[in-house]
Amino acid sequence: MHHVTGMLDRDLDVQIIGHKGDEAAWQSLGAYEPQLRERVWHPEIPIQFLARLQGIIRLQDHGHVNRSGYFKSFNVFRFGQKALNLNLPYYYSLASKIAPIDVLHCHFGPNGILGAYLKKLGLVNKLVVTFHGYDLSMVANGPKHPYKVVFEEADAILPVSERWHKRLLELGAPAERTSVHHMGINVEAFPYLERNASPEAPLRLITTARFMEKKAWNMPCRPWQTLPARGQT
Repeated sequence: MHHVTGMLDRDLDVQIIGHKGDEAAWQSLGAYEPQLRERVWHPEIPIQFLARLQGIIRLQDHGHVNRSGYFKSFNVFRFGQKALNLNLPYYYSLASKIAPIDVLHCHFGPNGILGAYLKKLGLVNKLVVTFHGYDLSMVANGPKHPYKVVFEEADAILPVSERWHKRLLELGAPAERTSVHHMGINVEAFPYLERNASPEAPLRLITTARFMEKKAWNMPCRPWQTLPARGQT
């Protein structure tokens, strides 16, 4: 959210393509909500395959769609599963409403694959892909991975940590286009409170995360097996 609103503050023309909508996501936008309501796009992809097939027949008649590129999005040999399940034509039609797209920034590797396909289809000039974590620890946790097209098409590949930077290079990401870019926060939103440390008072730290093993990577046990007694450090 701050990524998007920060670009709006810099007078950039920002459009967002999201897989689906969630009304709860608007609650924290404040004054930005009216600006973003008209800038967020969702592909209307029917769940039933027959309805999806009927929908793509109608999409070709939309005036903003380049028919040559649109029919290329059906190429299963070139675009694999995203063409086979008929998702890609819907995203092509949606992106055509926004095109030409100077820079497409995709968060998470699987979205980067979709972005790479849209670039191949001529809708995107520059492609940036940010890798956050699960897209490497789960999607690419083995000898095979789906990111070859991202490595070919992305103009910048941005892992959020040194660990994922190393992993991407192991998978074959081009070193000259891959660099660490941390996901920062606005520290001014958290007022500083002076605290006086003393040898007698314990230093108490708190962290918030999902209750799962990888959030306690360096613990000697699973987090639900042994927890320190209250008051211990």
